[in-house]
Amino acid sequence: MRNLLKLGRGALAMLALVPNAVLHAAPTVMGMQLIGEKRVSRTVFDYTYRLTIQNDGSTRRNVAVQVGAVGAGTSVQDGAVTVGDLAANQQIVAADTVTLRHDRVLPFSQAAVTWIFTGTEVPPEGNPPPGILVPGNPTAKIGDAMPNHDSSRVVPASEISVDSSSGYRIIRTALYIVFRQESTVSDVNAVLNSINGRILSSFAGNGAVSVGIPDPGGLPALYALIDNLRKRPEIEIVLPDDIAEPESLPQEGYSANTLSLLDHHLAIRGAAAWNARKALIASGSQPPSFLIYDTFGNGAPQADFSQVNWKLGAGTGFSTSCNPFQLDDPSTPTIDEDTTDCQHAYHVTGIALGNFGGTGNIGQVTGMYPSGGMISTVVDGYAIDRWTVWTGQKTQMRRALENISGRIVINTSMSERLKCDPQVDDALAIAHGRFWLRLLRGGNIAQPSPFEARFFHAAAAANNTCGGFEKPVAGIVDAPAKRVGKFAASWTAASLYSDAELGGPALTNTVVVENRKVAPSLPAPAASAARPDCTYLGTAVTGTNGVVNPHYGASYSGGHVAGIGSRADSVAGVWSYLDAGPTQAGASLGTSMSTPQVAGLAIYLWTLRPDLTGQELAERIKAHVVPVSCTGDFSNTPVVDAYATILSADEGFTSNNNPAREAMLDVNEDGKFDDQDTQVFLDAIFAPIAGQTADYSRYDLNGDGFTGGPKTAALNLDMSYDAQGRSTYSILTSAQNAFPLRVDEAQVSDFEVLCYYVNSKFFSQGSLGAFEEQLKVVRETAGRARVTCASPVAATITLSDSLLGWTGMPGTAQVDTLQAVSISRFQAFGNNSCQFGERGGPIFSSTVDADAVFFGASNSSNVPAQIFPGINRRNCSSFVAYKNLAIPGAIGPQVKLWINATGRAVAFSGSITLDWEYQTRLFSDGTTTTCRVGVVPGSGNFSATYTTNNCIGRILFAPTQ
Repeated sequence: MRNLLKLGRGALAMLALVPNAVLHAAPTVMGMQLIGEKRVSRTVFDYTYRLTIQNDGSTRRNVAVQVGAVGAGTSVQDGAVTVGDLAANQQIVAADTVTLRHDRVLPFSQAAVTWIFTGTEVPPEGNPPPGILVPGNPTAKIGDAMPNHDSSRVVPASEISVDSSSGYRIIRTALYIVFRQESTVSDVNAVLNSINGRILSSFAGNGAVSVGIPDPGGLPALYALIDNLRKRPEIEIVLPDDIAEPESLPQEGYSANTLSLLDHHLAIRGAAAWNARKALIASGSQPPSFLIYDTFGNGAPQADFSQVNWKLGAGTGFSTSCNPFQLDDPSTPTIDEDTTDCQHAYHVTGIALGNFGGTGNIGQVTGMYPSGGMISTVVDGYAIDRWTVWTGQKTQMRRALENISGRIVINTSMSERLKCDPQVDDALAIAHGRFWLRLLRGGNIAQPSPFEARFFHAAAAANNTCGGFEKPVAGIVDAPAKRVGKFAASWTAASLYSDAELGGPALTNTVVVENRKVAPSLPAPAASAARPDCTYLGTAVTGTNGVVNPHYGASYSGGHVAGIGSRADSVAGVWSYLDAGPTQAGASLGTSMSTPQVAGLAIYLWTLRPDLTGQELAERIKAHVVPVSCTGDFSNTPVVDAYATILSADEGFTSNNNPAREAMLDVNEDGKFDDQDTQVFLDAIFAPIAGQTADYSRYDLNGDGFTGGPKTAALNLDMSYDAQGRSTYSILTSAQNAFPLRVDEAQVSDFEVLCYYVNSKFFSQGSLGAFEEQLKVVRETAGRARVTCASPVAATITLSDSLLGWTGMPGTAQVDTLQAVSISRFQAFGNNSCQFGERGGPIFSSTVDADAVFFGASNSSNVPAQIFPGINRRNCSSFVAYKNLAIPGAIGPQVKLWINATGRAVAFSGSITLDWEYQTRLFSDGTTTTCRVGVVPGSGNFSATYTTNNCIGRILFAPTQ
């Protein structure tokens, strides 16, 4: 029987919270010590217990506890215990006792015992920090009453602690809190008073705030306070105010090679994108503001960035030497945190916006955005040094957005540096994401704010720097970007988690950027162009504790896109700024450097197309990417394609809003694309050494890095896109202006691009004759005799009528694989070694004028035929002929055209072998077109089954070089 009683000894009690004395959070009954028992009847006993009570992180006065509920067979004889005052985190054994009566017929249920605490919470010692309580009617809802307020303050190093388990730097005197929108002013102020807290930063009608509190003295006390606040019904989210770190890796360097400075931009086809830069001026649009949250060691430049001397050193205004003790905790110095932090923002800004160079010399380019006029808006991550920061960095970001009018591009290459907890779990990451959504959307995060349409956010996916060089953590190789780093999780989580997980639509104006490396690393000239390579896998680091992190510095995965922020699988950074010479440049690497590449690209596209929303801008960048897949890689996230992205600014041939292509084609910048421009292009494309080395020139039209030569690349010539906004690449068989041009968009040369656009609405049609004369000059050069924009490659006959018992009508028949041949030879031998030569008396070629251009066509498709016998052999009699076609660089009016589309059918009917040829004969005199559909049985005469003028004939041409 005593064993039953032992079940009650040391039982953990459950807590029931009541609003008496506003103890929403409460101490805990940790144990029940049995100190006496008394028999009441045969099976009923009274048991007396002394309670062990653990207080939470708040100081409490006049605490009392009583039994709230018990299980079946148990009743309360004396359930009240006077505790007295409790210090924060104090544990006591109460002098007072409780007595429970239990009938041992039933088992004792320790889980059924609950406790009710009463008492008064004592605010932390010290005066409340500068800030406010919520003003107004105490019964008003926060969604109506919260004011717009900012009293954020600089935090000294004495109020910052490093979490020993995670490495995060935490401000002990500030919190992020989201109050529920239905909470009243009285509710919120009661919470603030209970912790002696005040609001430092808030937005009108928004329950997401930054709160200042007295220093609790250490992180354990701060975390206990956070745990208590999370239990309160007025509060939705509580987060510590952790400090962001730059997401670059510690590497600096200098180089005198100009082209190799840019290989990170060249690898994403940045040079080809820069060829449309004059459209920035022609658009007349102001660029969006560039909001940088980062660390400028000597202050951000406040001049037009195109006029900034992007070099560290004396006389430049950029700091090269920060005191190491300004950058790190003097008590725990680490070798990986040096002047990189001081210089970090200069690298970031240079990659996005550095001087393009007044002459357009590619050696002077540093920034992805290729124009002047940009002055950044800076939220300086460190107000004075690395250990003096502002409270509420997230609310400061939100306030900066509010204070900037118009369109905004944000770059955040910041996160917490040492992510070793390991990483941030999903629940906490989602809480950070929801906090950011609440800051942007107010009380209803299910409803995206119109505010989101006017900003675009490029956010770093973060690097694997867990443990730093001193104490790396083994086994942490990769993690999803959405849950790495609490500061960055505000926007990475808000854009990467699902709508259901976030409780509202994820942000679609935010692009999370991973880091890949460039291959090959130049110097130039090179026989191959710079291109995106695999993920930067970092380096193996052994800490002083002997633990190895095999991929220190590798990019985390799960982002939307990747940029180029590394040059090799060693500590080799991308160049980010250079002097006016240029002779030198500074380098850094990591997701910090890949992210501003995307931000600069966004600024470029948004300046060309200011009508886009932030969400549409993000979708275009995510839609125009280059797949990269590597064995053993962490991630297959594709890399941004700058050229395709900028070309997506153009709306199509039916629109007059095509700024990128018009600027790209107008080489002499006289406002039109004509023969003066084509002469410059032809000189470059057919230069003696054209196509031999990557030159990234102004005349590289397909964006492959080479000018001229046979190399091809994919290019969206006709501006067609799928439902997701991605470029579609197809074999084009029609043109927008002069004649049908057959071009495979998936693989076009520079010359094919030029021919296509010469024969489009972009070209001044009065210059067609001059262009043909230019081609004649090219053809007179040795080895260039075949150069033309208009080599016939196929012909089609389109029939609009149907014919009972026949296939292929209505439809389009095509003949191709053309070979120039004399009419007499064709009549004798036909195509495909046919025994009888051309078939169908009177043979159709006999009607062709003797001076016409004549081609046999060995291949045919979709030729009209009877159901039986069907076409099952290659044709004998297909040909194309034309006469008096004006070809001044483009095909003009067709005066005479002959097309015979034929298909041979062999079948057996009893003992009879059928050998027929179906023929569709088209003739046009330039005014009237006539088609005859029929059959030639054996080698006999042509018999027309159907004759119509409701048909169209076309010749398809393609460039040849």
